[in-house]
This record gives sequence, C-alpha cells and structure tokens, in this order.
Amino acid sequence: MADSKPTPRVDAFDIASQRMSRNQGSRTVSLELSSSDTPINAQEPLYPRHPFSLQLCEMIVRMPEGFYELAMEGLLSVQVIRRLAMNGSQIVRLMTKASDERTRWSKLLVRLVPLERISWLAFLVFHIRSNTYKKDREELAHAILKYNRQPSKHTPSKAEVDCVLWAGFLVLGVPHFENETEPPWLSDIQTMLEKHITSSKQLKEIVKKFFWNEFLSASIVANYHNFKLNNIV
Repeated sequence: MADSKPTPRVDAFDIASQRMSRNQGSRTVSLELSSSDTPINAQEPLYPRHPFSLQLCEMIVRMPEGFYELAMEGLLSVQVIRRLAMNGSQIVRLMTKASDERTRWSKLLVRLVPLERISWLAFLVFHIRSNTYKKDREELAHAILKYNRQPSKHTPSKAEVDCVLWAGFLVLGVPHFENETEPPWLSDIQTMLEKHITSSKQLKEIVKKFFWNEFLSASIVANYHNFKLNNIV
C-alpha cells in the first residue's frame, strides 16, 4: 500500500462551497441535504448534500483526519458524522445509557453500508466500556472480516482502506476480558493486517488518523510480536 500525503483541511465555509458526487454501486450520493434537515432519530441513513450546513461543517472538522477524509468523499451519513464528532461530555452520557442507545440505533446500524458500520462500532469499542462492550467488539470484528471478504462494487479509496485496517488494530489492541478465551476471529483479523501492513511507519501513519492512544500501542507491542511496532505513536 503506497504512502500518500494527508488531505489538507479546509475552512468550514470552503467545505460548504465545494461540489462533489460519488457512485457507490447502484447508489449515487448526490450532495444537497443539510444536517439541520435531518431528524435526530432518523433510522434511515441520510447522506449530506452540498452546500453543507455550517453545523455539519463544524462537526466534520472536529473529527479525526481519517474520518474527515471519508466525510469529504461523501461516504458517511449524517448520523455517523454526528456520532464520530461527539465531544467528551457527550461520550460520558452515551456510556451511561449504552444498552438503551444500542437498542435505539439497532435499525440504523443494519442499514448502514459496511464501512459506516465499521466506523460506528469502532467508535463504541474505543470509547465505551459498558455491558455492551464485548458484543460491540465482536460485531466490529465480524464487520471487518465481512468487508474484507466481500467483493467491492467500487475501488476503495486509501481513506477507506486505512479505516478498515485501523479498526482491525483497534480490535486487537483494546482490553480483553479476564480469562477470556481467544475468539475464533482473532487470527483472521491478524492475518488480514499482516497482509496489508509492511512496516511500523505505515501503521503509525494509519492509526494516528483515527482514534488511538498509547495504551493501544503498548497492547499491540506486548501481544502481537509479529508486527514489531515499538514506536508507532
């Protein structure tokens, strides 16, 4: 996988003035819907259209670089953007009602395209430690493997590939339950990552674009010696 320079961020007003469209198989994402038009509890994915509202622009520029790139490619629904742009206090509130939130968004989650489902679940696995954590982590692993095995209707962008690889390392690096037996999907995730990651430099460039921290780096180094990742963050 070739290295590439990160997409430069632009001012929110510049975002709102841009025009873009993208075909995803049979679905065409034409861009006109503003976030202010989106029902807060909408269970159908709603894809933003230019000109973006200022509210949506502000959310997009708050997200980590990798998700910013996906949003600019038109690959993230308004609901997913809202979730990924949550601030600290919103995440704390989400943690206190994780089970209810899981039920609340269950219909939306199955209607998201695979990349969005991975992004949504990875957000939960990174931030939320509650009674939903084990199930979220397992569902994330299966979503990654399903994405990797199914033929794509379009050539994925580097931002898409990086997101899936980051999510794979997230699944490996997050805490496991004490005395937990090794899940059957773990070796499949590791095999997928070994196929695509060729250096610690490449890994560092990927994970720093999304949600990551020193604990995850230490966990990968301690538990997965094949990757030799002593200085990834």
